[in-house]
Amino acid sequence: MKVLSFILFCFCDWWWLLWLLPAILGWLLGSSFGSSSWKSKYENAQRDLDECRKKSKALKRDLDECRVSKSRASASAASSAVTAAPLTAVKREEPKTSEKTGAWAKLKEDNLQFVEGIGPKMNQVLQDNGYNSWAKVAAASRDELKSMLDKYGDKYKIIEPGDWPRQAKFAAEGDWDGLIKYQSDDGSAAKVRTLFIKLGIMDEDGNYKA
Repeated sequence: MKVLSFILFCFCDWWWLLWLLPAILGWLLGSSFGSSSWKSKYENAQRDLDECRKKSKALKRDLDECRVSKSRASASAASSAVTAAPLTAVKREEPKTSEKTGAWAKLKEDNLQFVEGIGPKMNQVLQDNGYNSWAKVAAASRDELKSMLDKYGDKYKIIEPGDWPRQAKFAAEGDWDGLIKYQSDDGSAAKVRTLFIKLGIMDEDGNYKA
């Protein structure tokens, strides 16, 4: 009986709350801090991701600007080289349209792909905008051609047409040796020479067949 009275006294008296309340408070605080910690980590990770995306966009813009600058520098250097060193090759004129025979007959003035930087797709773009001959491209300015390309948004943003008129002028005048020299001044193979070999106008050694 005395033992039972002692147990009831222990559990019914208020003093045991002094041990239970700190434990409950500690558990509640621990849960609260843990939740805040995960929330803070999530917010930090989200900020890092947003920052990475911003840096990626900035790097892409810088890369596009570098490509455009490189294209302009190459065109400017090539133009300067031609101005500083006059062409010395003997001018080679293809036969007049009515006189063209054999391989020379395959030359078409509306085939603008003899110009470096103009492929099949760009040839069609130029045709669609009224530049349907070497002479018309030769008469155009760099700004006019660039304005034409700008109509297509960013699709042709990287293309630099600065030396297209110069190359087209060689073709329009039939100065193929001049165009070959111009295109190979930077050490690369001349595009027009490759096409002439393919058309059978020139042999592998660079000699005209007719």
